[in-house]
Amino acid sequence: MKFALIMAVLSLAAFPAAGAPPSSFGSAKPTFSEEFEGTNLNESVWSDWVSSFQGRKAGFLFARDNVSVSGGSLNLVARLLRDDEKTVENLRRGFDTYATAYVRSKEKFHYGYYECRAKTMSSKVCNAFWLYDPLSDKPERKFRVGDYSEEIDIFEIFGSLRDWYGTVHCLKTPYLEGIVHAGVEVLPEKSQKVSLDFDPAADFHVYGFHWTRERLAWFIDGKEVFSRKNDRFHRPLHVTFDCEIMYSWVGEPDRSLLPQTFSIDYFRHWANSDIALCLESPSQSLDFGEVVAGKAAEKEFVLRNHSSTPVTLSSVKACCGAEVKISSMVIPPSESATLFVSLKPRTPGRFSKHVRIKCADQEGTELIIPITGAAVGWGGAQFISRFTLPTVILAGLADGFNPCAFSIAIALALVLAAGGRTRSSRLIGGWAFCLGSFLTYMAMGLGLVHLLRMIDGFSLFYDIAMALLSLSLFVLAFLSVRDAYRYRAAKDPSVISLQLPNGVKRLIHKVAEKSWSGPTVAITGLGCGFLVTLLDSLCTGQIYIPVLALVSRETDALRSLALLGAYNLAFIAPLIVIFSLAAKGADSQLLSRWSKRNVFPAKIAMAVVFVILGSLLMPQFGFRAPV
Repeated sequence: MKFALIMAVLSLAAFPAAGAPPSSFGSAKPTFSEEFEGTNLNESVWSDWVSSFQGRKAGFLFARDNVSVSGGSLNLVARLLRDDEKTVENLRRGFDTYATAYVRSKEKFHYGYYECRAKTMSSKVCNAFWLYDPLSDKPERKFRVGDYSEEIDIFEIFGSLRDWYGTVHCLKTPYLEGIVHAGVEVLPEKSQKVSLDFDPAADFHVYGFHWTRERLAWFIDGKEVFSRKNDRFHRPLHVTFDCEIMYSWVGEPDRSLLPQTFSIDYFRHWANSDIALCLESPSQSLDFGEVVAGKAAEKEFVLRNHSSTPVTLSSVKACCGAEVKISSMVIPPSESATLFVSLKPRTPGRFSKHVRIKCADQEGTELIIPITGAAVGWGGAQFISRFTLPTVILAGLADGFNPCAFSIAIALALVLAAGGRTRSSRLIGGWAFCLGSFLTYMAMGLGLVHLLRMIDGFSLFYDIAMALLSLSLFVLAFLSVRDAYRYRAAKDPSVISLQLPNGVKRLIHKVAEKSWSGPTVAITGLGCGFLVTLLDSLCTGQIYIPVLALVSRETDALRSLALLGAYNLAFIAPLIVIFSLAAKGADSQLLSRWSKRNVFPAKIAMAVVFVILGSLLMPQFGFRAPV
């Protein structure tokens, strides 16, 4: 649930004193206040239109220009539909007469006291303040037979009739807004009608609602007017204000009295003191401040249960390489539990993580605690950070000139030229191949980086895996040097150990011949690039996987993406050169001879890259100290 995030990001220091929960509420904590100041609706909090509920058949359309903020109020207008709004689509959907207004909170709220100060229209239009769960964020439940969508109407008032209605609904799924497909659950004491002894359109009045795990209660100007047992309503709901034409309920309004305005002076929410959401701490987030890159750090975070009943937690998990444990999964009333959060950032830079706490209540209520801080460099970490980009580019170039990849590219260029295509077609086909290879490697890289970051959460396991990878790179460096000298002595490619198996090479040639047999070289080039890159990764992955391990240590997502892009651009640069030269008619035998002459330096370059990557990836198992 995201309500905890609202509590974390909104400043409540200036929460107005006017308006308060009833005395029966007990201890209460103000959590949200919207005073509707200024001239614009706060779009970070409210939506004035949702695609799933654009109006109700038959008759009215929710129009965004009927919503405004002015004079310290949210103003919702009901009017007749303009001619330009009577489009074929609107008329087909039954929106043919009226235009009204709708505003809904983007986040959901849970138990607590809800209050608004409002003045209704005098016309026979429904002015409403209600809580609602359309299950739009849970489609697997929205369209599943046997579930339900909840609605709590804090008030529905028809101004000229001076009647107040408070109602609850459980709408059976499958369910869509405005259309109940499976019917309405029959509930006891579902509604109350109150004849008001004042004109709700003449002045502002305060309307409240108290929602606890056990009870629902409605208030008008601080006086309780209706209550019922809370037998069904335990999931977070959106806050909604709207005005609607209710044909079947009270008939149509007098059109000559329109337009009219429903005004809301403020909306406020106070949190209950008897729910899991009132787990409190000295701060809403955990700031590690400055920590040393590569060195484990730990902080404590206290959660206090202010409720009168125990709070049971079903899970406590940290993301993005952080680890967490808690002193107790059951927090007794008025007592505390301590979270111990530890992490070890790999490289210098800002980091942002979070702990997700899930409560063992009916809805699995969640509390999200942000974790922030900055990793500062010790000598080795600064070296890694400083040389990551040049290492990535060098690795990409070395992988592009890797004999197994380079020779495959020359062979593919010959296959492309064999069809007797024009120079421009050969160029387009070759560049399309390079683009397909780039996109395939980027997709593979993003997936593997995500996987490596998940493994990073198991710190010791991650360090062991990196140590094994580092050692294997030193072995590959030795084998690459050995291959270089063996080839220089024998001039025979068969003596090279680090190369693709002959069966895979034949398969790549077969794929290329079939892919480029048609006339659309651009499309087939993309497909060929995808398939060949997958097969060729058996060889090129020797460098790419350790590069991904290096990139996965980056704390900045944009920098990680930029490093992946830099590597893959460097990797396809030799391929672009080969296909461009071949398209211009360069002698294939000359390209092949050049490739063979450069096997020795290419293998030595790969060995150097293996050594650099192995050195950068070697973990210190926490035994790092600042310099």
